[in-house]
Amino acid sequence: MSDFSKGSEWRKWDLHVHTPLSIINQYSENNQRTDDKNVWDKYVDELEKLPNDVKVIGINDYYFLDGYEKLIKEYKWNGRLTNIEKIFLLLEFRIDTFVPTGRAFNKINLHLLFDIDETNKDEFDSKINEIKEKFNIKLDISSVNKCKDKSLTLENFINLSDGKCLSSGFDTLIPSTSQVFEKIESWKKDNNLITFLGYSEWYALDYEKLKVYKEDLFNKTDLMFSASETVENVLKKKDKVHEELTENKIILHCSDLHSFNNGQLSFENYKCFTWIKAKPTFEGLKQVIFEPKFRVYIGADKPIEPIHKIENISLNFPEDCEWDNEKFCFSGKNNITFNPYLTSIIGGRGTGKSTLLNLIGKKLGFKSEFFDKFIINDENLIINPIAINNIEFLPQNEIDKFAKDSHAFTLAIFNRIDKLSNNILSKFENDNIENLNKFNDQIYKIKELENIKQEQESENKKLIINKNIISTFQDKAYLDNKKELDKCVKEINEITNSRESYRILYENLKKLSEDFLLIEEKNEYDKYFNELKTDLDNTYNKFKNKNYDEIKLKLKNLDDDKNKYNQNIELFLLEKGFNNENIKDLSIASENIISIENRIDNFTNKISILENQINIFSFEDKNIEYKNLVDDQLLEINTIFEEIQEKNPNDVKLIQINYKFNNNINEQVFNKLVNELEINTKISSIRSNFFEYLFKVSVEQVLEFQTHEELKEKLSSEIKQTNTKTFALLDEIMFNEMSFKIYKFIIQQTKQDFAKNKILEVLYDNKTLDKASFGQRCTSAIVILISLGNNPIIIDEPEAHLDSSLIANYLVELIKEKKKQRQIIFATHNANFVLNADSELIIKLDNVDGKTVCTLFSIEDLEHRDSLLKLEGGIEAFKKRERKYNIN
Repeated sequence: MSDFSKGSEWRKWDLHVHTPLSIINQYSENNQRTDDKNVWDKYVDELEKLPNDVKVIGINDYYFLDGYEKLIKEYKWNGRLTNIEKIFLLLEFRIDTFVPTGRAFNKINLHLLFDIDETNKDEFDSKINEIKEKFNIKLDISSVNKCKDKSLTLENFINLSDGKCLSSGFDTLIPSTSQVFEKIESWKKDNNLITFLGYSEWYALDYEKLKVYKEDLFNKTDLMFSASETVENVLKKKDKVHEELTENKIILHCSDLHSFNNGQLSFENYKCFTWIKAKPTFEGLKQVIFEPKFRVYIGADKPIEPIHKIENISLNFPEDCEWDNEKFCFSGKNNITFNPYLTSIIGGRGTGKSTLLNLIGKKLGFKSEFFDKFIINDENLIINPIAINNIEFLPQNEIDKFAKDSHAFTLAIFNRIDKLSNNILSKFENDNIENLNKFNDQIYKIKELENIKQEQESENKKLIINKNIISTFQDKAYLDNKKELDKCVKEINEITNSRESYRILYENLKKLSEDFLLIEEKNEYDKYFNELKTDLDNTYNKFKNKNYDEIKLKLKNLDDDKNKYNQNIELFLLEKGFNNENIKDLSIASENIISIENRIDNFTNKISILENQINIFSFEDKNIEYKNLVDDQLLEINTIFEEIQEKNPNDVKLIQINYKFNNNINEQVFNKLVNELEINTKISSIRSNFFEYLFKVSVEQVLEFQTHEELKEKLSSEIKQTNTKTFALLDEIMFNEMSFKIYKFIIQQTKQDFAKNKILEVLYDNKTLDKASFGQRCTSAIVILISLGNNPIIIDEPEAHLDSSLIANYLVELIKEKKKQRQIIFATHNANFVLNADSELIIKLDNVDGKTVCTLFSIEDLEHRDSLLKLEGGIEAFKKRERKYNIN
C-alpha cells in the first residue's frame, strides 16, 4: 500500500506504454494484436519487473480501450501489478494534419489522457463505454473517399486492410483534426482530460508555411511526448520549442514500449526520464501544467532532495498533560511527517500551529517565552533523524526582531554567507584570534615590566641599606675575610643553581627513557624513533651511574670555608666590642648584598628583554584581506538579489548587503581598559564621567601620540576644568607610561577584531534599514533569511507585516526556487504561501474537544480543497494559479 504521508513526492511516470492489443506492437510472434493469455501473462510479468522508481504508467494504445480494460480487469483487479500505483488510460490518435517526410506524409500524433479511477469497479465499465461512445463510435473521420461515413471501430479497420495486416487499415482510417478537438472540448465540459502532442511530428511541420496550424496545435494541447534516446535530446527539444514559439511547453519523456526484447521487456535498454513530483492521480498530473518548472524533472536519476531535512517528529505526552492550567492540545501520541521541500501548516486560531512549531523550537534549544516553564523530556518529542542539529527556527515576530536589531541580523546573514563560503570566513576569524592574542601578550608584558621595575626599585633600596651597614667597617682584616666570604657564597650559589638545572634535566631524561619502549620498525620514522630511544637510554645510563663525589666534596669545602670566614668575622667584631645583634645584622647584610645584586642583575636582564619585545612588536593588519573575502561572497549574493529585483520590479526594490567595520569601539576599548588596569572599584562612582573625559580625545588621535605626556596635554586642553575628582583620577591612572601603552594596544587590538565589529549593512532601495519603513525592513529580512542557507528553516507566520502583493507576486517565486535546496516549514494563514508557493505537503490542524488533530494532504487532493479555499485569499490564490497558464 502506498504511503502518501509526505504529500507530493518524486516518482517516475511512463505515460506511453502499448499493450499486446495495440494496433501496432511486436509482443506476439506475428506482431499482430492479440489477447493470447501466454503473451499477456508474459507482458504483465515484465511490467512487474519495471525499475522500482516507475510508479505510474499510461496505457497508450491507438484508438481502442480493450488493452487497458484487459490489463485492469484481468490483472490489476486480481492482485497483479502492485508495484504500479496508478495506471492511466490514454488514447493515441493520428489525425489528418500531415507532415511531409521525404516522399511520404506522417500524421500528427495526439494523445488523450482520461481521468478514470481504475479501482472503482462499480463505475469503471460505464466510464469506459462513455469514452468509446464519444471517441470511437461517434467520431467522424477524414474525407478519404472509401472511408466516408466510417467510424473508428475495429471492424472498419479490418475491412479497410484488404486482407493485409491491420495496420494498413490503421493508415487509411484517419480521424478529422477538427472533429477530434471538438470532441475534446465537449468532453472537457463535464470530464477531466489532458492532451499531449507527439513532439517529433509536430516539430517537423514547416513553421514558415504552416505557422497557423503549428501554433494552433501547440495552443490547443497541454503537454508533449518524446521518446528520445538521451536526456540531452529531450532538453534540446524543449529549447527548440522555446526558440521557435518563445513559449515553453513541458515535454514528458516516455518509453513508448511496443515490444519485448529477446523475450523480455527491454530493461537493459528501458528508458524513461520523466520524474513528476505529485501524488499518482489525475489531479497530481494536472499540477505539472500549473507548475511545469518545479513539478517535472527530466533525468535518469531521481532529483536530489535538500541534504538537511526533518523526516518526521513523534510526540508522546501523557494524556493528562496540562499547559497553562488547561489540557495540552498535543497530549497523547502523535506522529507528524514533513516533506523535504515545502510543508505548510494551516488551521484556525487556537488549533496548535504555533504550539507545534514552538515545541520543535524548544526541543532544538531555542529560547522561547512561548514555553517558558513547560518542561519537555527526551521521550516527549523525538525529531528524526536524531542527528540533525542545524535547524533554524523563527517564532512569531522573529522577523520583526531581525528588522529592528542590526547586530542579530548581521550574525544571521554572516552565518549563512560563511556556510556558502565553506566556512572560509569563520576560519579566517578563528585564525585572527592568534593575531589578537599577540596584543594580550604585549599587555601582559607591559604589566610584567612595570612589576619587575617596581621589584628592582625595591631591591635597589635594600642594597643601599645593606651597603650602608657594611660601609661602616673598613678594617683590613674584616675586609679580607668579607671578600673571601663573598667569594664562597657566590660560588655556592652558582653550584646550587647549576645542580637544580641539572636535576630537572636528569629527571626529564629519566622519564623519557622509562616511558618509551622500542617499537617494531614498519617504516623510516619507526627506525628514527628507535635510534633516538637508544641514544636516550645510553645517555641516561651514562649519567645514572655518574660519580658526583668530586663536586659534592667541593661544595662541602666551600661550605666549610664559608663557616670559617663567618666565624673569623664574628670573632673580629666581638673583639671590637659589637654586641650579638649588631654582629647578626652585619653577617646578614654581607650575605644579602650578593643575593640582592644577583636579583638586580636578573631584573635588569628581564627588563631589557621585555622592553625589546615590546618595542619591536608588530602585527599584521588583516582588515583589508577580511573585507575582500566578505565582499567576494556578497558579490554573488547581491547579484542574486539584483536578478530577483529585475524579475519583480513592481513588487520588491533592490536589496543589497554591504560589509563595513564598526568604528564605534569606545565602549569595547573602555571596558577592556578598566579590566586590564583593574580600576573598576576605583572609578565606580564616576564611571560615566571618566568615560566622557577619556574619549574627549578620539582613539585615532591616541594612536598618533608617542608619549603619555602628549595624551595629558591634549586631554587637558579639551577638558578645560582639570581641578575635578574625575580629572585627578584620570591623571593618576592614565598619565603614566604603562597605562598609556596598554591603552594604545587595546585600541589597536579592538580595531583588528573584525569578528566582533563586522557589520553587514542591508540596503533596501539604496536606503539603510534604519531609514526604511518597517514593512520594507521585514521584507529585507525574510528575503535574506530564506535566500541564504541550505539548512531546514521553520517560520511561524512569515506573512506578518508583509504586503499581500509582495507575497503573491514575489515571495512565492523565491520560495519555489529556494525549496529545491532547503527544507521550508511554514505555519501560515496565507493561501499564497500554500498554493502559489506550491506546497508539497499541507498539514491541517483542527481542535477537537481540546486536542489537536492533524490531517496531511496535498494541493492535488480535491477532498480537502475547501480547507484551502477558506485560507486568507484562498479563492484568489486558486484563480491566480490557474490564470498563470490560462487554465480553467
